[in-house]
Order: sequence, then C-alpha cells, then structure tokens
Amino acid sequence: MASLLRRLRSSGFTLLRSAVAAFVALTLFRHVAERVRGRRWGGLRGGKPSSEILPSLYDRHPRATAASRRRLGLRTVPVEEIVGTVRHPSQNTADFLPLPMLRGKNWQARWDRIVRAMNALRVLPPVDLYRVGDEYYVVDGHNRVAAALRMGQVAVDADVTEL
Repeated sequence: MASLLRRLRSSGFTLLRSAVAAFVALTLFRHVAERVRGRRWGGLRGGKPSSEILPSLYDRHPRATAASRRRLGLRTVPVEEIVGTVRHPSQNTADFLPLPMLRGKNWQARWDRIVRAMNALRVLPPVDLYRVGDEYYVVDGHNRVAAALRMGQVAVDADVTEL
C-alpha cells in the first residue's frame, strides 16, 4: 500500500486525491454489503424478523376481483406507496419477504442473486403491480421489492395495471 501511495504521489496530487476517493468509496461499499448480507434473514426493523403479515389486495378491496383493468405500462413507483400483495391469502411478511416457513434453499439462492445484482448496480426486471387509488399491490416481484426496501431504494421500476 505504501509503495502504491508513493507512486501516486510522484504522478501528481490530483491522481492521489482520486485514488483516495476510490479507496474510501470501495471501503464504504464493502461495509454496506457486509451489513446487508448479515441482515438477510432479519426484518427491516432492528434486524428482527417481521411477524406482521403483508395485507392482501382482496382483503382490503373485496370487489377487486370484478374490477376492470387498464394497463398503464412501465412506471417508476415510490417504494413507500407499495402497500400489499395480490396473493390471497398473503404469503409474505410486512417487509415483503416470504413467511419464514416458506424460505427454503431455492428462495435463499434467489435472494442472494437479487442482492448481488443490486450491489453490482445491475438493472433488475420491473416488478408487476396493481394500482388501486394511490396504493400499489405486488403481483410479481415480492423479493425485488423487499430488496429495494432493504437497500434503501426510493423507487422501483414497475409494469403497472390500474384497477
């Protein structure tokens, strides 16, 4: 490390500042990634699993099954407006993760792939959402929404259908 710094100093101060900034950014990224990996089984609140069940669209809006649908297309949706699931009964906790008894090896592998993709800043496929008023319900992409919440994302790309 010392020889690297000496070489950087000899090639100019601007390069040294860039290298230091890159080192700090890499260290911060590793720290965040380790925290995320360490919390993957916990809920969003204090690292404890959420025991609250995610609300189902059909519990909140029983007539939704008969509602007409209109495709709105791809949108950027604030994560805070995604409030529930289309599954009835709900199979997810309030942080959009599957119920603990449904988290098998396949789920863990899928979760790890999603987290790795997000850490590598890859674009994930849009989630599928139903919009009812100002609320959104997940049709497909529960794990992507859970990962977005976990990573502190403000919004997700979604293919939206309005009821």
